[in-house]
Amino acid sequence: MNSHLLFLFFSLMTIFIRTSISQGDSNGQNPICAPLKFNYGRISSITYPFSIEGRPKNCSYPGFNLTCNNNSPEMEIGSKTYFVKAIDYDSQMLTIVDTDVNGKDCSLRASSSTLDFSRFAYTPNDVNLTFYYNCSNLSRNSSLNLAPCMYNESISSYYMVGQGPDPYENCLASVFTILDSTASRLENKLTTFGDAMEDGFNVSWVAGAGKCRDCIVSGGNCGYDSDQPDLPVCHCGHKAYTGICPLQMQIVSGFSHFDHEEANQPMLGRLSMVTSRSLIGFPMVTLGKSLGGS
Repeated sequence: MNSHLLFLFFSLMTIFIRTSISQGDSNGQNPICAPLKFNYGRISSITYPFSIEGRPKNCSYPGFNLTCNNNSPEMEIGSKTYFVKAIDYDSQMLTIVDTDVNGKDCSLRASSSTLDFSRFAYTPNDVNLTFYYNCSNLSRNSSLNLAPCMYNESISSYYMVGQGPDPYENCLASVFTILDSTASRLENKLTTFGDAMEDGFNVSWVAGAGKCRDCIVSGGNCGYDSDQPDLPVCHCGHKAYTGICPLQMQIVSGFSHFDHEEANQPMLGRLSMVTSRSLIGFPMVTLGKSLGGS
């Protein structure tokens, strides 16, 4: 019984390896919409749904274009420009900073009320920060903190974490968004008002989210198709598929990702690792369907 299973195992692996020779490695020879290396801060690559100069339009979702300003990645959201501090593709989340706060203690222009909710959403990591300015003869309360800007002998400015009342006595008010972790440090006097603003806040992208992770896990690269904008195209080798890459490409992709420990295993052990990873680690229900024929 074991000899029959072993024969079947090697027969299947031979078919997959021969297929890989004719189609190429789905990772090493998959240049279509491949991630673009981009080394800045906590950003190591640019890939779907984002685009940058020189990257094909069909590799990104419309409205997710990044530009470089003094080697810093920026992105327009609504009517404002934000500096992109970090991109987390796993959680589909950005850390952004309004460019109006860079190098400033206070900026009334740095309101996040123009966030484009058709593309982005706030996250549980975000909290409001209410800024009161042009205040005169204000009766202080314990929830208000003196802001180190926009004040003189007759007027002063204050802030409070959370959504404060508006109007509040004779003050003008503006509401900003900051990170919850930053708010805690601000309340405990562990950071300044200006630094808290420059820490930015998180947004998750809702447009173009789709099922890109399944495609990447199967060895493909995500792209955009206007006919199905909410479902990324999966580029596998030199073909485009819906969903994920075909099974044989997943097997070949497993061969190209041996680590050192796997390389020291006997051949049968290595083949077992690849096969179990490919057959068990990937979704088996929605196999990729070619968009350009069989």
